[in-house]
Amino acid sequence: MSAPISSYLLKYWLFPHRFHFEQELKNPENSQRRVLSQIVSKLSDANYGQIFKVKPSDTYKEYAEKIPVIQYAQLRHWIDRQKIHQTSLLVDEPIIRYEFDRESNLIPYTKSLERSFFNYFATQAALAEPNQIDNSSQAYYRSKWSTKFADFPISLLEPKQPYYVEAPILIKAPQTEHCLPFLPEVFFEFIDDQKKIFRVHELAKNKIYGVIVSQKSGLYRYQLNTKVQVSKGYRNTPSFKVVHDTGSNFGQTVA
Repeated sequence: MSAPISSYLLKYWLFPHRFHFEQELKNPENSQRRVLSQIVSKLSDANYGQIFKVKPSDTYKEYAEKIPVIQYAQLRHWIDRQKIHQTSLLVDEPIIRYEFDRESNLIPYTKSLERSFFNYFATQAALAEPNQIDNSSQAYYRSKWSTKFADFPISLLEPKQPYYVEAPILIKAPQTEHCLPFLPEVFFEFIDDQKKIFRVHELAKNKIYGVIVSQKSGLYRYQLNTKVQVSKGYRNTPSFKVVHDTGSNFGQTVA
């Protein structure tokens, strides 16, 4: 069954997202430095960042020394206070809504995180085959001109491609068997069995790591319940095979 012409037109319109993403893959260290700078700048003005004495000019080394690696249990009271008082304690930007993850934890959403997801799904659509772009996907991109985005077009994702409420994390490209990190919008760290932390350009092939993310809506150095194995990548960025995942919306353990 051939895809409608509207799918081809959408891919053409979204091509700049694909081009930008592939450019970022050429130098993951620089790409991650840029996104961390954006995150640290906003964090420095938030209550959470001020408690840890974060400055807009902080390097990765300074950021990692100041901000602890956490899971939801350590963040719960911040999010509860933020929701009760209808204020923004974790990020210097209004919270527009909260979403539940698979474990019924509340994840705050800002317009910046909405934009991160929009860029993620725009890139995924640009990378997808035209017949993968269904009506719900097209409706989502048409909503760009409205005041509120439509539901995320998760129908674009492949069956074993995890989708996370916390951030747009792993994206599938036709050039790789496994998933690539979405470098333009999320800052990644990886932790091994000895609790040593690595950045994306420091990973060893075939080794298994836990995943730590920092995003633009209040989750900083947030450790997911996910383990990935480093595989052959694309350009200069490794791809990841998800070998254990209890935190994504698919909640699967992958063989």
